[in-house]
Amino acid sequence: MLRDGHSNIRISRDLRCDKTRVARLRKELGLPNVILQPLTLEQKWATKTRPVDGGHLEWIGERAKKTGTPVMRYKEVGYSPAAIAFEIRHGRQPKGYVMASAGSSTASPPIT
Repeated sequence: MLRDGHSNIRISRDLRCDKTRVARLRKELGLPNVILQPLTLEQKWATKTRPVDGGHLEWIGERAKKTGTPVMRYKEVGYSPAAIAFEIRHGRQPKGYVMASAGSSTASPPIT
């Protein structure tokens, strides 16, 4: 699988082994890491949405199993799709938590 160009994550998932072990084997064999994601963060986010009535977007990507909250992984890092939407719309990262509303996404101060 390493020689066939599969990613460490895919190999570890398919073979049910630790991804760091796969990475170590790749390094020992002198094989380069596989570039998985040619899309930018925003482009990947856009592939996980679809237009709905009223000019809104619906999240069709992954959701957290327990809460149903939209989630997205990009280059092995977890992101909030709502925070990405906020940044696309407002041109800056949110301060606090982001919640969708009828008008637009809004940032709320963190609860302490």
